[in-house]
Amino acid sequence: MCSSDLDKAVPALSTMERERVTTVVTVTPMMYELLDHPGWPADGFPELKTLYYTGAGAAPSRLMQAIERFGPVLHQIYGATEYGVATALTPEEHDLARPESLTGCGRPAADIEIELRDEDGKPVPVGQVGEVYVRSPTVMDGYWNDAKRTAEVLDADGWFRSGDLARQDEDGYLYLVDRVRDIIVTGQTADNVYSRLLDDFLISLPDVKDAATVGLPGEDNRETVHVVLVPSDPAVWDFGQLTRQITDALGELYAPASYSIAESIPRTPVGKSDKKALRRALLETRQAALT
Repeated sequence: MCSSDLDKAVPALSTMERERVTTVVTVTPMMYELLDHPGWPADGFPELKTLYYTGAGAAPSRLMQAIERFGPVLHQIYGATEYGVATALTPEEHDLARPESLTGCGRPAADIEIELRDEDGKPVPVGQVGEVYVRSPTVMDGYWNDAKRTAEVLDADGWFRSGDLARQDEDGYLYLVDRVRDIIVTGQTADNVYSRLLDDFLISLPDVKDAATVGLPGEDNRETVHVVLVPSDPAVWDFGQLTRQITDALGELYAPASYSIAESIPRTPVGKSDKKALRRALLETRQAALT
């Protein structure tokens, strides 16, 4: 985390303490900035009742840290402007006794229908990964003056195609896996690399402040795994050791072909890692090196 990010957390922390704030709404990277700032009050925030985090998935290791620092007040919201809130994970459902609960984003809200579908648009069995489709009274009518884009995501029955990949358990809890466009097709096996899985693992490491995984063009239309790291100390980083940690935890398929170091990860306006911008910058750097 660069110093400018930490500076952004100062007014939030001071306001929360001074005004005895009871409810906070953040995007996930903002929550990370609050956690990483050294200027925490000695007694924490005893008045805080609810901290909503949204906009991007959170690494389970960071959620454990947040629960330890803020207390049992975390409330995750998964949704989008196009359809509103789809699922919610309440403070009671952030259960440290069940670490797997921290990998989910809750169950559907009232009047929300969720289906997970395969590439052919057919529902997948419980437990299997599929693309999230949402139908509810809050789904949009369409994008303003953009019939083509509307038709790409909204069908005649009112189902919105989210572009998110997830699995759902027998109790209805949803577990986000990745964005469809962020999957990395290495061609090594029939399985693909879910970039978010690797991101979450990297962020769980004590010397990693932030990370983002993207696919870069390789041979024969295959992609290679590239990791961008924001480490605590860039000067003392052993990529070989990191690769061994990754393969031990996730398997050989997830071994990065290359790494780079950055001061921060670019973000979208809602706080998600902007992997499209990151990939474009990496390709521009690669092209410049060849000319």
